[in-house]
Amino acid sequence: MAQALLIIDTQNYFLNHYTHKLPERIASFIQHLPSTNLHFFPFQFSPQLPFHNLFKESKPVAPEGPEIVKELQPWVTTKNVWPKSTVSCFKVPGFVKFCQTKAITDFFLCGFDTDGCITATAFEAFDRGWQVRIIRDLCASCQGDAPHIQALNQIRRNIKNSIVFSKDV
Repeated sequence: MAQALLIIDTQNYFLNHYTHKLPERIASFIQHLPSTNLHFFPFQFSPQLPFHNLFKESKPVAPEGPEIVKELQPWVTTKNVWPKSTVSCFKVPGFVKFCQTKAITDFFLCGFDTDGCITATAFEAFDRGWQVRIIRDLCASCQGDAPHIQALNQIRRNIKNSIVFSKDV
């Protein structure tokens, strides 16, 4: 059973006073991993997406493309970036097949937003019968601590033993 760290929506667009310290913490965590099977999932906005009509977004998420924050750039390669236009990482074309080919069935999640893409990805991994753990101190919500904590509580209620701290990974 192989493991992977999914780093979700860690883009400049999502940095604010609630999230700005998270990329540095994720980078520090990655540096101390014995081996890394990292996958980045930047959100790619498009006017054709349901998000556009639902939220009436007027500006693209990343006009210059889904730029991953500078703190994580040392680990970004052409083979580990999976741009997504959905909330769950497992909806990205080809990623589930990639995981099956590499026998990856154990996932650690970090990034933004705990109450959005992290939750959706966690529940889809669980539905597929895979092990999923959210690294609590390496996730955040752009809307603040309350949505972050609420999402963690919802996940914890539904998926046992799914919330961990980075020091325990």
